[in-house]
Amino acid sequence: MKMMSPLQSLPIWVCFGMSFVGAQEIVYVTDLSIFTVLAPCAASAVSQNVQSQTFENCPEAVTDLQSCVCTKNNNFASISTEISKSVSYSCGSTASEDQASAASVFEAYCNQASVTPFPTPSNPVTQYITDFPAWQELAPCAAKGLSYIIQSMTYDLCPAEPSLLATCVCSKNQNSLLASQRINTSVKYSCSSHTADIESAQAVFAGYCGLVNGTTSFPTTSDPPGDMTYYITALPEYSSLAPCARSALSYGVLSQTYDLCPEGPQALASCACLKSAMSSYVSNEINSDVKYSCDSTATEDVSSALKVFELYCSAVEGLTTPAGVTESVQQTTAPKHSGTSGPKETGVTGGSEGADGPAESGTSNTGGSSAASKNRSNVGTIVGAVVGVAAGLVILGLVAFFLWRRARLNRGQEQTVLPPATEFGGKPELDGAVASPASAPSPDSNMLNGQAVTRVDNVSPVSAQTSPNGSELQGHSAYPPPPDIPHMPELQEQNQSTYSLRAQTQDSSIAHEVHGQPRSELEGISWQSGPVAGFHEMDGEQRRQ
Repeated sequence: MKMMSPLQSLPIWVCFGMSFVGAQEIVYVTDLSIFTVLAPCAASAVSQNVQSQTFENCPEAVTDLQSCVCTKNNNFASISTEISKSVSYSCGSTASEDQASAASVFEAYCNQASVTPFPTPSNPVTQYITDFPAWQELAPCAAKGLSYIIQSMTYDLCPAEPSLLATCVCSKNQNSLLASQRINTSVKYSCSSHTADIESAQAVFAGYCGLVNGTTSFPTTSDPPGDMTYYITALPEYSSLAPCARSALSYGVLSQTYDLCPEGPQALASCACLKSAMSSYVSNEINSDVKYSCDSTATEDVSSALKVFELYCSAVEGLTTPAGVTESVQQTTAPKHSGTSGPKETGVTGGSEGADGPAESGTSNTGGSSAASKNRSNVGTIVGAVVGVAAGLVILGLVAFFLWRRARLNRGQEQTVLPPATEFGGKPELDGAVASPASAPSPDSNMLNGQAVTRVDNVSPVSAQTSPNGSELQGHSAYPPPPDIPHMPELQEQNQSTYSLRAQTQDSSIAHEVHGQPRSELEGISWQSGPVAGFHEMDGEQRRQ
């Protein structure tokens, strides 16, 4: 058989390679480059309707799935219909652009040889709305409400990339109207229905959408008429107040930077005194705080604190210039940011501004930022103390429970009762560790005198050949030796008889039988294994033969 030359086989290898490369170009619909540009609601509609075909109708392999979805039976038309229904449900009935985008992606999936990219924005916005200075100059409540509405649209309606997000929010379908309505609701809730904050948030949103159209129309803030380079705590009249009124006044004004007013001496002054409805709102706060700090009947302290606030607002409006103010704090300005990292902290000229409140530059602060920081820390201290006390009580309760449980277990072990010695059969081992039962009190000598001792032998009831453990048992006896017994000379001649008689005097109520009794009943007596011949009882009676 004639072999083909390499030159002759080259066309075959080229055709094989082209077919291999063509097969490798087929990808899943979620791997298409234009799929990533879809809004989340449209992307989920396309992927779910295509991938769900693998449950029953189509194989899972990438090429087989694409062929089945696009060419088998009437799958392409039916799946297209289902995708349209899903987009209407997820993106809204007016999402016409999402409908067109989802249809384009599905067609590109079935014709992957020619995928047409979506057009890019003509004026791409490379920053999020939280990166612009105008957003940072809003009151905290308005800034949070605005950023939440815009960023939350990336959950379902818009892509997350900054330029695609701006285009989607401001010009796609009816998203701009939807976002505007949501901003009204969110800011109204966060800012306690202050209409000025709603208007400011809407103005920043309009400026953000203007960038998509190639224009810049962000709102700008103006300085107050008065030269406000200080906080209310720098006024000499503030220092003359009672301590309780000072703390209440500073908290009532400076705490507005938490939600309703931006930070900085000029921005705070304009907000607290010039913004619509804020002056009366702050006055009510001061009234309540002074009554809480001083006393509910401290009318003079309330009146003095309100007069200081009125003087402060007069200076903001440029109607008066308080004397004796030595504090000088520069207003913070929001620098221009680039990137997509969200809001940044504003810089400070001549000083620093942290999270605890405004910081001063130049001369020393007599109580401005430190008072705000102190009042903020008081709230955290109170919350921490409550949490700490609750946690401590829980821990003490657990410790007490475990100690009680352990004591109960120990008490149960200590109360274990040994069975009576008379219930044991046989002869226990002479190990010197057997617990001896408690003996009755020893009778006195008068009781013994009434009993005649008639023994004539000189043999002890216990053999003279004692057990080697006898000394051990005697050493463990917890009872002292009995007193000398008169009129018993025959017992003096017998050392072993003393131990026998001691056993009887320790328990007069029970006559210990020598023959066959266990060692535990004969405390203090040496033991000889086996019966003792000729003796049965030690009761003072005549020996029975």
